[in-house]
Amino acid sequence: MAKIKSIPVLMYHHISPNSGLVTIAPQTFFLQMQALVNAGYQSVTAAEFSEFLQTGSVQNKTSDKLVLITFDDGYLDNYFYAFPILRFFDLHAVMFIVTKWIKSAKNNKIRKHLGFKKIQQQNFDFDTNLTPSHDDCKKIIAENKADKVIITWQEINKMQQNGTFEFHCHTHTHQRFDKIFADDANAKKEALFEDLEAAKEILQQNFDNYANSDANENDFHLCWPQGYYDADYVEVANIAGFNNLYTCEPGANLAKNFPKNANYIKRIVTKEKSGKWLTNRLFIYKNPTLAKLYCLLKNQ
Repeated sequence: MAKIKSIPVLMYHHISPNSGLVTIAPQTFFLQMQALVNAGYQSVTAAEFSEFLQTGSVQNKTSDKLVLITFDDGYLDNYFYAFPILRFFDLHAVMFIVTKWIKSAKNNKIRKHLGFKKIQQQNFDFDTNLTPSHDDCKKIIAENKADKVIITWQEINKMQQNGTFEFHCHTHTHQRFDKIFADDANAKKEALFEDLEAAKEILQQNFDNYANSDANENDFHLCWPQGYYDADYVEVANIAGFNNLYTCEPGANLAKNFPKNANYIKRIVTKEKSGKWLTNRLFIYKNPTLAKLYCLLKNQ
């Protein structure tokens, strides 16, 4: 086993030809994943990442060039583009889903994703009407039509069949309870707990890693909606059984002060940038001293 100083965590949302907020073009995503592989990086599972936070190593990895790839929200464009590209490069990723948004497809119909032949040709043309912009997705979800822009249970099953994706919690409703109950901390905590319990119940019904009687709380991973959390949020999440909590804050992830380190997992915000840009960021964030200096300079 290699000595690992830090495992960087990448954060993606949309992979879509419709440009916009938190969106990366399929061509760019392809080049970024290609750059990871060419640079010798190996992707890890959520369990392997948790193992590193606890022990400082990953038992079945011999390299220190490790990365955790994550996606927030469960957008349909992740199925159209990210899934086949990750599979093409034999990479693994984690998707944080909002359980209330996930529906079953009518007649069990699975929508078509980008084919390997087009990936090999780097031909990423697809019907852009199927992958609306981030703002349009938010409007469609608000109209209670989430299945038009969010993956279905059938598509989830297909994405996890060959181990390309695993699925974890992004809460049940994607609400900011700190805003809803701004003047009532107890109501905020109670609402968050009920939301997380609802999400966990659905996860347990659909995923073996949550339903398994041998599962422990270190197997449960939660990403905060809109990147917001406070001390109350962390406390409630731990009570609800989630002890791996993902932020939108940059930094190195260290195997020190467990379990506190698992409550404040750092992630790299990805951008519409080259593969070289991405591997440069990974080099920084897998080296704790460089990461600390870089973050200090960015905040000045």
